[in-house]
Amino acid sequence: MKKLMLLCLSIVLWAPTAVRAANAQAQEFDELGMSLYRQGLYAKAIVYFQNAVQADSTDWQGYENLGNAYFKISDNANALSAYQKSLQINPDNGTLENIVQSLQ
Repeated sequence: MKKLMLLCLSIVLWAPTAVRAANAQAQEFDELGMSLYRQGLYAKAIVYFQNAVQADSTDWQGYENLGNAYFKISDNANALSAYQKSLQINPDNGTLENIVQSLQ
């Protein structure tokens, strides 16, 4: 019983640390992707944005950035998919909602 309680306690204490680590990793990927995006290296930026959303599936900004990069290389199908995922996480983005409607 004690071992089970210790295991449960360690999971409860460890989980927030894992989430912070995932968020930090996603943020780092987002920043690297944005650096490439600003240089016009959209295809390379996509790789980093994909890594960001893989590291943190709740990274709505990562999905939006991913959509922007896809849009820049005229991959509207993947841009739409990424934008829709962003809106699922953060539905209060009216500007993105308009972009999604125009792509549909």
